[in-house]
Amino acid sequence: MPAKRGAKPQIQLVSDRTSDTVWAAITILSLPIAAMAFSAMDFHPIAVFLLAACITFVIVVVETIVRGKIWIFQERFKDTFGHPDTPFRILIVAGGVLLILQTFLIVQIFTNPNIDHLMLNVILRKQCERYPGGLTSKICPMFMPVSVTRSYALRYSLEAEALRHIIPTATLGSCAVVPLKEWPKPEPSISVDFFAYCVPWSESGNQDLANAKAAVVQAVMDTKADGFYAARTWSQDDNGQTCNSWIQNKYLIRTLERELTQRKEALLRAYQ
Repeated sequence: MPAKRGAKPQIQLVSDRTSDTVWAAITILSLPIAAMAFSAMDFHPIAVFLLAACITFVIVVVETIVRGKIWIFQERFKDTFGHPDTPFRILIVAGGVLLILQTFLIVQIFTNPNIDHLMLNVILRKQCERYPGGLTSKICPMFMPVSVTRSYALRYSLEAEALRHIIPTATLGSCAVVPLKEWPKPEPSISVDFFAYCVPWSESGNQDLANAKAAVVQAVMDTKADGFYAARTWSQDDNGQTCNSWIQNKYLIRTLERELTQRKEALLRAYQ
């Protein structure tokens, strides 16, 4: 029937030209695409999920405003999701996708060296931060950042002076120091009493524990221009009752020997 003269032409709205399939694809793909985009920008995993979910929700709201309806409630999708075989089909597709992803991951673990960084980060976070275990003392010092305390300069200076005074004939060695009281606060001049345990090293890189020496020391340390300390007075006792009581503490000696062994291994790795 011909249109009446003077009648306004009907305008096809945008909502009439769009299809349910297009909006379904946009809504479904928005979550993984947004999640990958935010992950690439180093957002926190929880923030990635929440932001991606918000974007998906915004798309659903936009569809409701533009079309006045939502694709998932249309008859064709209601019939699809309500079909008896739909859950089985979803399981088959999901299982196939997971099998492909697992196979790809296993291949990457054995062939891709870049994935080692991710695996090491997981191990370090577990061993060094959340659930310390038997490997904590071995791997954490090698990979975790070093925190320098205020007593670092004083302790290093005491160990260097102890090495020079207690085993002066040793070409190479190391000393560990333990305060008889609390470590004094860093000052220009410090009087400190401590126990020192020193072990010389052989040319082969082994510790000569048979010739290890210990002493109880009273020293006055003065600050140098570089921030470290030098001994102004030094008095050591390696045969007295106090020194012998410290030496008889087998647990302490084993702990100090383990600490010195770790230092030796770290130094030898640097010269390999």
